[in-house]
Formats: sequence, structure tokens, C-alpha cells
Amino acid sequence: MKTYKEVKSTARSEEYTEYTITFNGKTKNDETVLLVIERCPDGCMPLWVKRKIFDKPFAWWHISTYVTDKDGYTWGRYNPQEEPEIIKDNKGKVILSHNVVNFDWVLPATEENRQKIIAEVSKRAFKE
Repeated sequence: MKTYKEVKSTARSEEYTEYTITFNGKTKNDETVLLVIERCPDGCMPLWVKRKIFDKPFAWWHISTYVTDKDGYTWGRYNPQEEPEIIKDNKGKVILSHNVVNFDWVLPATEENRQKIIAEVSKRAFKE
């Protein structure tokens, strides 16, 4: 895994602990990668429980990625909690392209899962 610097913040509250991870070095595309991991309490997911995506609420890690390219533009790349969804009409023309939640990466807020997320973002960004 790529080395990184980490800053922990509990400015909002212990319940919403946030970690800002800055990976050292650049990707092969000359990008810098910043990852923010925020602990969300179990009250953040009632709709997912209502839709039966999860059996019961739990505290989980929400992540955001900020990838800055050589021109200074920032993108949300390498985020395992997001996956692209492309919708086409009956002629094959793209009518909608956006990201949806990848529930396989909505993980309980444990230290083990936090490390798993950091490793996955590093793997995707730096092709490790």
C-alpha cells in the first residue's frame, strides 16, 4: 500500500469522527490523491434499511475522494463506494450517466474496515 499522512478530526463530535488521508507521491497519471473517511452514526441510513438493503442500521464509513490532476482539476476518482451507471435508450444512445452507491463498500465503522478502505483506494489509484 502507498504511504500516506493522516489527520484525525472530531470537530463535529466523536460520533462523526473524520480522517483526512493524503497519499504520498503521484499516480501514473500525475494525480495527487486525498481521501476523507467519515464515521456516520447508525441514524444515517434509515432509507437503506427501509428498502431492505440492510437489515438494521449501523455506524458506517462514508468516503469521499479528491483526485487533483496535473492541470489542477479535482475529480472524485478511485472511490470504491461509487460505481458508474450508464442508461441507454432503445437505440443505444446514452441518456444518463452517473454514479450509484456500491453497497459492497458501505462497511461498518471499525478500524479494520477503515484500513481496508484505505488499502482499496490506494490499490485503485496507484495500481498496486
